[in-house]
Order: sequence, then C-alpha cells, then structure tokens
Amino acid sequence: MKKTEQFCQELGSKISTRNPKAFTNLVISLSSYESAGSVTELSESPLFHHQYSSIRDAIAGVGEDEEEQSAAMSRIRDMGLSQLSLEEGNRILLQTDASSVVKAHSACLSDRQYVKINNNVITSNKPINVGYPISLVNASVGVDKWSIPLDIRRISSGQSATDCAVDQVKELMKHDELCNCMVINSLDSGYGNASYMGRVYEEENLVNLIRFRHGNKVYLPHACSRSSTSHQLEEKKNGRPPVFGDKFYLIEHSDVKSYHRKGVAYEVERTSIFDLSHQDYVELTGRTYKGRALNIQLWRWNDLLIRNKNGHQMQDKPFDLVASRVSDAHTGQLVFQRTMFTVVHGQQKQEITIRQAFEGYRKRYDIEPAIKFAKQELLLDKYQTPSKQHFDNWLVVVMTAFWLLFTAREEVKYVSKKWRQYKEAKIKQDALAADGMPALKPSQVKQAAQALFLTFDPKPFLPKTSNKGKGRAYGTQIEPRIRHPVVKKGQKQTETKLKIEKLE
Repeated sequence: MKKTEQFCQELGSKISTRNPKAFTNLVISLSSYESAGSVTELSESPLFHHQYSSIRDAIAGVGEDEEEQSAAMSRIRDMGLSQLSLEEGNRILLQTDASSVVKAHSACLSDRQYVKINNNVITSNKPINVGYPISLVNASVGVDKWSIPLDIRRISSGQSATDCAVDQVKELMKHDELCNCMVINSLDSGYGNASYMGRVYEEENLVNLIRFRHGNKVYLPHACSRSSTSHQLEEKKNGRPPVFGDKFYLIEHSDVKSYHRKGVAYEVERTSIFDLSHQDYVELTGRTYKGRALNIQLWRWNDLLIRNKNGHQMQDKPFDLVASRVSDAHTGQLVFQRTMFTVVHGQQKQEITIRQAFEGYRKRYDIEPAIKFAKQELLLDKYQTPSKQHFDNWLVVVMTAFWLLFTAREEVKYVSKKWRQYKEAKIKQDALAADGMPALKPSQVKQAAQALFLTFDPKPFLPKTSNKGKGRAYGTQIEPRIRHPVVKKGQKQTETKLKIEKLE
C-alpha cells in the first residue's frame, strides 16, 4: 500500500470525527480538485463519493465545541509530525504569523472584527475590512520551501495576535515530538515586545528569532553600564537598585531627532547600537535567485534588555542582537537601505550561532506563500457558514489537506503544462531535493494529486447505503438567525451584549 493511501485510510480511524468517511472524502477532494471555486463545488470531484450536503456534516463532525476541535487538530498534528522522524537533540524551525479572513457579508457570524487587508486597489479606501483574524504556527520541514501548519487558530476579539501566538506556542511545546528537540521560532516585528517575549521565556528548549523594528531602544544591564549617570545611581542607598543601564537605538549612526508633543518641539540624542562594541562579527557571501552576488555583514551583541511593559518583567530575560547588512558584491551598494536587526531570545540562545540566526530568520518568509496557497488553492477564506464553530472546524480541514499534499509529494507524477515547460526547465537545477529529484511545490503536488488518488481502492471511502430521509415538512417555518454586530477591539463587552439583546 502506498504511503499516501495509508495516510488517507488512517484519517478515518485516528481523527475520530463523527463522520469519518465524509471528512476523508472532503480532505482528498480539497487536496486534488482544481476546478472548485467554492467549498460546495468540491462535491463535483470524482473523489467525493457523497452528496454535497455531506460537506456540512463532515465539517460539523470535527467538533461541537472548542475542546473537541482542538483535540482533532492535535491528532492531525501527531500524524504529520510522525513523518518528520524527530530525534532527541534535533532542531525544528517554526514560523509564526497572523493573517485575516474577510467575512464582510456574513452578518450571522458572531465575533467578527475589523481586520487589515492588503493590496488595496483604490487609494482613497482604508485598508480594512470585516472578518476574522487568524494566527498560524507553521513548521519548516526542510523540503525546499514547504511550510506546513502545526496550528491554525482564530483570534478572538478578547485577545491580540500576540496573546494567541503565546497560547499556540505553549501548547505546541507540550507536544511529545517537540519536547526532546530544540524549537526555533521565527517571528516578524509585531512580536518583538515584552508581551510575547516575557511569557515564552520559561520554555527551556524554545529559542525565538524576532525581528526588531528599526529605531527600537535596547539597554545594557546596569552592571555592564558605561555612563557616569549609572555610576551615580549606584551611590544611592535607598530605593530599588537600578536594572537598566545605557540606552542604544537600532540605527546605523548616532544622531539627534526632533519630536513634538502637544505642540512643543524637543530633541533627543540617539546613540547608535554600532557605537557599542560587538562580541562577534562575520562576513558571508550569497547569491540571489537570479544570480546576483552579495556580500553579507553580520554583527552580534550579547545580553541586552528591553524595558518592562504592562506587567511583563524583562530585566531577567536577556537576549542577543544580530544586525545584518546586505550589499552588492561588485558595486558595494546596499541592497536594502536599512540594516535588519534580529533578536535571539531564549534560555538556549547561546546555542544559536550568528550565521544560524541570520539564515533561520530568512526562512520565516516561507510562511507567506504558504498562507497565500491556503487561501487560493485550499479555499481557506472561501468557506461560507453562519456558525463560528464550523469556521474553526474548517481550519482543521485545511491543515489536514496541507499534510496530505506533503505526504503525496514523493508519489505524484507531475507533468507541467506546455506553456510552463520552458520556465520550469530553467529553474530545475536550482530546486533539486536531497535525492537529486526535483522538489515539487505544493501547487504542483495538487495539480498531480488527483491522478494518484484515483489509483486508491475506493472501498474504505465509500458511504454506507441508507434510505432517503423524509426531509423538512411542507410549510415549516425556520426561525431567522441572529445578526451579530461587528466587534471593535477595546469596546466593553457589556456594550456588545446590550446590542445583541436588542436585536433578539
């Protein structure tokens, strides 16, 4: 039996949904049927052996509440991670990011929020819409640029993206497969704050690679401070001993910047981080996708701090700072106008070299095309439902389809379209797997998956025969669903409840 066929058969037995065959049929169709523009059209797939009404049953059967849905996602995660063969001492690279699913016309969905949208075509429009923000934690599996979700979660109106990411990471760190290896999590600048860094520091085998915004402030510990002001503070006998020492800004050169507060202008002297002696320096060479030669300069400063904020203590959670500057190898001109600053944060930060920190954060971008693929090919944002729980269940279906495609990547026979052959032959040498075979992308696997799935024995996936139901009695009147208002973060929950009560 093929590995992919075995994976499909295990879905019905291990996931323990209320409709295992319908769920398996839905996942297989989602992973292979290219003509579907909506979730309902997946019923037209030759691999979907049920009626279109079974799609709703398959999604509803994942779980009736958050606890059952979370348990189903955990079982999918177990099946996926078992393919990676993680051993004690290994390293696994995670990528964390937030995205949004637009639900502007779904008034019956509760807890909808204002979400940010990209690619705003009309300049005068604000880049916001109504829908659900979601948080994803993906695993970089070491195969080309594959980034597969380990956890997809809807961000509720009562939490921020940072709060949701903290919950996801802490739950993942309890997983048996991740307890015995070092977990390296790469995140963008939205997570470079005390709210995230202060709460995940307790995870012993977790190291975070977080980008800091240009211009951020960092501090030396007071014991390492060089300024005369800090020495004067030491002479104080009363009060709390000082913790934070000299302040440095993440800028290329020291300067004086003007600010305005309530109409009054004032100036601040900013000391560049490059005025502080670094502990490590490395020069690397690289090459872009198109062959452009690059020079890469890396600096590292150890044991820096950021200020406490909102009750999150940071004085005992030091981090290392890595600055990277990329220039053209021939002209010497900077490829990026600003230096990138990356933080190495965690109890085992010293295990990460300066080069590993730079290359590890570069892999963070792989989650961006993964989210795009999930929306365009796996219909992540196309599912229409009035139930918030069903939307959460749909995230489990999408995650399962991703793992199914990853399982099938070695067994499919991909043949490119005639109009794509020249381009794919040109880049074939740059995308070879470890065994010398071309590393297929998720979209290529999906294009070839249907031919593979049709070779499976259909008996385990066929529905049981049953008599046709009586259906709804003629003249039955259905009570209209409640139309929920859009929740604006920061708004008191009592105000929201009053609005719902008035609508009822």
